Amino acid sequence: MSGLLTPAVVSPERHSAGAVATQRPQHAPPAVPLACGCKRRCHFPTGLVVAAASAAVVARQARPGLCRRVGRRRALTCRRAYEILPVPVRGGSSSVGLKRFLADVGGLRSIPRMLPAILLLHDGPGLPSQYLEPLAVRLCVGGRAVYVYDQLGCGLSRNAAATELTSEEVQDVDLLQSSISDFRDVLCFLSSCLGEPQVHLVGHGYGGAMLMEAMLRKGLYQTGAAKSDFPTLRSICLLGVASSTMVLCSEARRLMRQTETALSKTSEDAEDVARSFWLRHICGLKPQPACLTDAYSEAFPGLGGQRWGPLAGWFWYVGSTSQGATVGGQWELRKSATLQSWQLERSEVAAMYWEATGGAPLLSIRGQHDFVTDACVEAWRGVSDAAKAYGGVVDKTFSEVVIGAFGHNAH
Repeated sequence: MSGLLTPAVVSPERHSAGAVATQRPQHAPPAVPLACGCKRRCHFPTGLVVAAASAAVVARQARPGLCRRVGRRRALTCRRAYEILPVPVRGGSSSVGLKRFLADVGGLRSIPRMLPAILLLHDGPGLPSQYLEPLAVRLCVGGRAVYVYDQLGCGLSRNAAATELTSEEVQDVDLLQSSISDFRDVLCFLSSCLGEPQVHLVGHGYGGAMLMEAMLRKGLYQTGAAKSDFPTLRSICLLGVASSTMVLCSEARRLMRQTETALSKTSEDAEDVARSFWLRHICGLKPQPACLTDAYSEAFPGLGGQRWGPLAGWFWYVGSTSQGATVGGQWELRKSATLQSWQLERSEVAAMYWEATGGAPLLSIRGQHDFVTDACVEAWRGVSDAAKAYGGVVDKTFSEVVIGAFGHNAH
């Protein structure tokens, strides 16, 4: 769903249980660039999220131009630079950085509101949104405005109020509820300050889980304020979004065990296992796109951060006997407090979705090799159950797409 990074793979040094080793960069297969004429030969990769988005939006190829720099970040926008708008959140005590991408129409910057806007919600939490910038560029078609904001504490939203928190303190904060509160403030800003009357919501990973929690359990669009303060909801798109943390982590461990077994006869290097897992299930491009590499290197608050499920990383675990002798070794998921016991059941989605969204169409997309497997997305099929129960047209309300050969991040 987006951009790519240098994987956070820890080295398999002989640590005791729970120990975490150092990060090591990795690489993956070549990206195929579109028609970009700048000297940097920027890649505007195609893949999971782009293929997903093209189901609703016809993307056009990038036009030749020069890339611009935004701080230390490389903005892969070529002539489609974004504006940065500060959005007050949490009663004005903090603010998040909102990026607005506007396409060129006939050589002129497009005017917002020609088409419903798109708001992209990034993975993480604590993972900056720049890995989604190539997707935002591709979605700026025919006058459509695309918005991406960094969740508080990372990227453009890494302000003083947020960075005062330590890693341990962040883990103790109810991140999901805080994220929903900020999401609500951004929606209000789109409508009241930017005049966007309609919006398509697209969530990747954690961003999608937060989106569905907000819509279903918090009734974000059911409150009286939503009718006047929010843009009208046109559709929801979930990119590699699991509906259960327990299932997500269980499936990731299963895939890691499969990888270990497959490589056990050909390699004795444990790092080969971690590398193979990354390239198959997360991102398989060589070299890894700079936007994804930068996002993970700047993730807050450090190695693994508070990222959800498998994105928190892995550590090399070595057991021991009562005599102190080591016994084998395998990769284990690093613990993360984020959404630790969170889940949505299919029956819960079926019961709440129609009233919560007004029957807005939902598209669920994942990569063929995504660690977000078929079992992880079972609950989203409750949208089709809701359509049947409320007399909606199932095919127009719920769609499911699996993109071949891709993992969790595809460019």
